[in-house]
Amino acid sequence: MRRPLKAIATSGLSSLISGLLLNVQITPAFAQHHHSSPHHSSPRSTTTKPSIISPPSPQASKVETFVNQGLDKLHKQNYTEALKHFDQAIKLDKNHQIVYLYRADLRSQLKDYKGAIEDYTIAKKYNPSFPYIYNQQGKAYEALRNYPKAIENYTQAIKLYPEDGIGYANRGIAYYKLGHNKQAMENFNKAIAMNNGQADAYFNRGNLHIKLGNNQAAITDYQKARLLYSDQGKQQAYLRATLTMQKVLGSLAVPTVNTL
Repeated sequence: MRRPLKAIATSGLSSLISGLLLNVQITPAFAQHHHSSPHHSSPRSTTTKPSIISPPSPQASKVETFVNQGLDKLHKQNYTEALKHFDQAIKLDKNHQIVYLYRADLRSQLKDYKGAIEDYTIAKKYNPSFPYIYNQQGKAYEALRNYPKAIENYTQAIKLYPEDGIGYANRGIAYYKLGHNKQAMENFNKAIAMNNGQADAYFNRGNLHIKLGNNQAAITDYQKARLLYSDQGKQQAYLRATLTMQKVLGSLAVPTVNTL
């Protein structure tokens, strides 16, 4: 039986596959120490009996080969080939937990959001306490403009792991798109309070400030987002925040008057 995923915080397809190009089914075997019962006078045994691990069946080995080939193609951004390998793995083993999550993220990457939602739903059955799945499924629903379902997933992610603030940041975006500005602001504030390293939360709160006419507050948030993006090496996001801030600053500039 495969172990369920730990409830860790992560985001992005590349983060999920990082370091997982090794065989995903291998688990360490721990030796068991057997002690005599306290009700007996015999001395405690000091010998260790190693656990016996049966070799994987030919089909199981084939499944893991498809999974690892898929991860390799995914790492190389060959998404079409990666999808084929994951499809083959699931065809051979419909109970392979983690490959559904790999394929779900890949389908989202390919903008097959309905397919991604199906795979996330299956992944949640195996790992109902893994907040990453709820955040990712929420994004897929959001891409389909099903904001209530997105909020439902983000809310569950928050219940499972509020400390990283990701669920709050995502839920804030969904509320923003629904035009629920108060709830959006509350969620962006909470996300930043939980994790002040979330550049996206600052940037999105800046956008909300613009919408509400709070231009100075927006500039402050854009400046913070720029610093974080720069520190995190996110060049495109840094440029986006810079251009957005410059546009706001330009709108605040006092026009000069040409004199004769």
